[in-house]
Amino acid sequence: MTGGEKYLTKKDKLIKKMKISPNSISPDEIEKVLEWEGFVKRKSNAGSHQVFKRKSDGKVFNLVLARNPVRKYQVEDLLKILEGKD
Repeated sequence: MTGGEKYLTKKDKLIKKMKISPNSISPDEIEKVLEWEGFVKRKSNAGSHQVFKRKSDGKVFNLVLARNPVRKYQVEDLLKILEGKD
């Protein structure tokens, strides 16, 4: 473990896990990152889906709850949002 990894926050560790192993991320982990990034869970009647919206820019993220782990494309979509590419 390098010196920088020793002091990573929970958020940083989870984002690193998302990048290294995108096929092993749970819906709960995605939800944590969304909340850390200012997304708020919106009331949803979709059953297997949960919609999150960020107030600062109106960005919406639709999370499929029926899959554990979540599909890789959802992890990649969230990483793009975090990197400001979407």
